[in-house]
Amino acid sequence: MELQKQLFANRHRTVCGIKAEMSWVGLGVLEKMLQAHREQTGWLVEIGTGCGGTTAYLGAWAKVANVEFVTYDIKARRVADHVADLLDSIGVDRRIADVFSPAIMEEIGGILSLATPGVLFCDGGHKLQEACTFAPMLTPGSVLIVHDVGTELTLDDLSAIECIEVLQPWTDESLRMGTKLAICRRI
Repeated sequence: MELQKQLFANRHRTVCGIKAEMSWVGLGVLEKMLQAHREQTGWLVEIGTGCGGTTAYLGAWAKVANVEFVTYDIKARRVADHVADLLDSIGVDRRIADVFSPAIMEEIGGILSLATPGVLFCDGGHKLQEACTFAPMLTPGSVLIVHDVGTELTLDDLSAIECIEVLQPWTDESLRMGTKLAICRRI
């Protein structure tokens, strides 16, 4: 029982010893969703590198799937040097930038609008703004994953974005498990 408490605790979550903001259940949902969409995933973009735990997982997945992976964060010093070395070794393209600056929005838009659909993971400090800003730039069929639904934004907020649909049963099942993940598709 103590191990179960630790695995589902809201603190001290790690991936390979690196602090992660997502629970193990959340990582499991990410894995299932990424695998379900693997054949049509040509790229992966993360907004919000944080300490790098979830980024390390996504970077490893992208390397195995032979998918381009770019992560953006506004602060460079969140990622410890040894974590940066790991991310570099698996080919993670880490960029320190304000994703809402016009030049970076254009840069991200260039990736999101590639002919092949991909996955956008919004986990920065302004998730609803990230989703509202970048969802219209996504290639139709691309997947949008938003973290912290229920604490920082609601499903109604996401449903108001006209160019996406909330995927079911993915999202309801994910939220019932306590992941705070919403999975959407660009229509």
